[in-house]
Amino acid sequence: MGDNKNIPIFLLMGFPRSGTTWFSNLINSSESVIYRHELIGRNHGMMGDRVFSKLKYANGLSSSDYEVVENVIKKAHVETDKPPFFKKKYGLRKFPKIQYFFWSLAKVFPRASGFYNRLYRLGNNHDWKVLIKETRSLTDMRSMILGLDPNALLFLVRKPQATILSHIKGVKKKK
Repeated sequence: MGDNKNIPIFLLMGFPRSGTTWFSNLINSSESVIYRHELIGRNHGMMGDRVFSKLKYANGLSSSDYEVVENVIKKAHVETDKPPFFKKKYGLRKFPKIQYFFWSLAKVFPRASGFYNRLYRLGNNHDWKVLIKETRSLTDMRSMILGLDPNALLFLVRKPQATILSHIKGVKKKK
């Protein structure tokens, strides 16, 4: 798979409501990082059941399976591209307000999502780093890591009681 892999992938994994989205947005503020919010879980249907199952449970992917997943990663998706959009170094991504406009248009008019994908799909000719944050679909983190073979892994961990407190009682206690 090493030769077929032309985009670096970062995985950020953590407990839901532990600050992973906030942390992802910090990394996304870099001009060479593209953030995909829970891409695997939200777009598993685009991979097909067989590839998605291999990614979650089989601890690896064949070259052709990896290409399927890579294609999903490269696509711009209204559900996984999340504001705020930051200025990037290539194409229309240099203009975050324009990206926000087209993203909003595609959110309101789902038929425009294909147009949004064509405008903001990741090309092979740029040195993007893709940050994929997953907190919902990981039943076997080891399989996901081995399947995507990322260049870097980022884990965000908070004490479980702090996470639960912020989720259940945190708003009331203003914590």
